[in-house]
This record gives sequence, structure tokens and C-alpha cells, in this order.
Amino acid sequence: MLMNSVEEVILFSLFTFCYVCAIIRYIMIYNRVALLRAEHGLSRQDLAEKVGVNYQTIGFIERGDYSPSLELAFKIAAYFKVELTEVFSDHRFPSLFNKKED
Repeated sequence: MLMNSVEEVILFSLFTFCYVCAIIRYIMIYNRVALLRAEHGLSRQDLAEKVGVNYQTIGFIERGDYSPSLELAFKIAAYFKVELTEVFSDHRFPSLFNKKED
């Protein structure tokens, strides 16, 4: 059975969407949420309440098991009064503890 062009476009679009989602799924988002939280003396529960999520979500984000929505990422950065790129990155953050002395 031959498909008409509308069905082909829909199937192709669906395939493309699934492919893009699979690629995006494997992009690792690194974060400094645990570091910022510790610097501010906050528990996961405290931060979760401030940004409106479950405390387990904060744990998943800190471990890299979950990438936050853009809205949540902005809320976290805004809470700590830092730029988004100071909290989240698609590259590893340089270590703050292994700096070489000149």
C-alpha cells in the first residue's frame, strides 16, 4: 500500500523528532547546584521549596540523573543570584580545589 505525501511527511517528521530527542537525551548537563547549596547552608529540601520542586528533583539534578527544564534552571540560578552559566554547562566545570600555584 502506498502512502500519500501527507502521511509520508508526518512519518518523516515523527522519525526526525524521535532522532533529535535521542541525541538531546545524551547531552550531559553539568552543574554546581550541590556546591552552591552547600555554600548557602541549604538542604535539598530547603532549595526545593525555594524553587517549587520536590527535594528528590534537586538530588537527581545534582547527580546528573536529570536535566532541569529551562524554567527550573533559571529559577535555581536566580535564587543563588548568579548567571545561568555559573550553575549549568554542557562542559565539565574546572575543579576549584586542584588549582596549581604559580
